[in-house]
Amino acid sequence: MEHNELLKLLRKERNFTQEKLAEGISHRNTLSSFENGGIKISFTILLKYIKRLNISLEEYEFILNEKELEGKKKVSVELSKKYLNPFDINFANEILDMYIDTKDFYYYSLYAQYYLVREYKGDALDKNEQRKIAKKIINYLDKIQTWGRFELVIFSNCLFLFEDKYIRFNFVESIQYMKIYLDSSNYSRDLQNFIINGLSLSYTRKNEANIQLFLSELDKIISNSDDMQAKMVKNIFSLLLNHDQGIDNENEKRRIVNTLELLDEMEWVDYIEKVYT
Repeated sequence: MEHNELLKLLRKERNFTQEKLAEGISHRNTLSSFENGGIKISFTILLKYIKRLNISLEEYEFILNEKELEGKKKVSVELSKKYLNPFDINFANEILDMYIDTKDFYYYSLYAQYYLVREYKGDALDKNEQRKIAKKIINYLDKIQTWGRFELVIFSNCLFLFEDKYIRFNFVESIQYMKIYLDSSNYSRDLQNFIINGLSLSYTRKNEANIQLFLSELDKIISNSDDMQAKMVKNIFSLLLNHDQGIDNENEKRRIVNTLELLDEMEWVDYIEKVYT
């Protein structure tokens, strides 16, 4: 569906006449010509139209690209399952072929994340391909000045590629800046996942500055939303950090592990048992 067709559909569904929708934004003839495919309009005018229709830009984009997004979501869901199993070369090549056919970097990012994550988890993969993928991902992120959710997810899933200073720099310069113009539940969830990944990696690397940075951000999430996952992660790392300082609390450990087992969060259970020794 094209922009003009979608706007016309949304206008009629909401019982707006062309005069009512265009009032104070443009001439009615401008809207009429656009809906009929005769002219193009600026993004600013289009944004004012959809705002008057009480539709967010995110909703508009989803409706416009619904079929394409359904295909991408299907691949993404399948990928999330593949992360848990040994590397599947046929699946990886299928995603890479999608990128070659469409030139859509989204598909390359899925291929890259799958390859890099499985390599990071211990699968014996081609080191030359790993280096080539890593370089391409880093180059892509470095050339994007204003990050969106897409860049945040790539960065979060491939965080282990980057040095601690680079992670901290991009959190301050790129990710925190996103808060200015992004306000959605999807973004909030992506940001939370990034903070959790960042905290876990920083703890593994024993980088105190980044640990404190991500703990502080986790506290903000808990304060603003009382999120259960954020609370759970905060409790886990408080336990581990105290343990590192010689403060052991077996009762607290057992309480946390029991809760995680009830929630079927076995990866976190295994993580605690591995680290808390």
